[in-house]
Amino acid sequence: MLFATGCRRGELIALTFDDWNMSESTLLIKHNRVYGENGSVIKKPKMEKIRTIYVGTDLNRVIAKEKIKYKEKKLKYGPGFMDSNLMVCQDNGKWYEPDAISVKWKRFLRDNNLPLVGMHSCRHAFATLGIAECVDIASLSRHLGHSQI
Repeated sequence: MLFATGCRRGELIALTFDDWNMSESTLLIKHNRVYGENGSVIKKPKMEKIRTIYVGTDLNRVIAKEKIKYKEKKLKYGPGFMDSNLMVCQDNGKWYEPDAISVKWKRFLRDNNLPLVGMHSCRHAFATLGIAECVDIASLSRHLGHSQI
């Protein structure tokens, strides 16, 4: 999802299935999980740039499968399941802390013999590929939620 959307780490782990419009293949980026004074909190995205992004057919299918997996976990865990409705969550439905998802990311890369790059690098790769495909810079900037082009 990081490569396909250009989302920030905190935006990714704050996405709920309610933010997804399956029929239009879009995600509403309206939350960001960040560290506050007493642990992680949900805020608006950086620069308060709430935006709708198109995810395309392939990612739309992936999200649909993830929603089924979420419901299966909910049945499996029963009352022990935290019904967060999060797209990216732990098996018990609980959210990931920002640093915890980064550790999971690095473990995934290491386990699959992939280069160790930070999650934010996916955002840069998304932007770079968009520019290489001649996506209008202003549109790309809006998609990423930048304050300026």
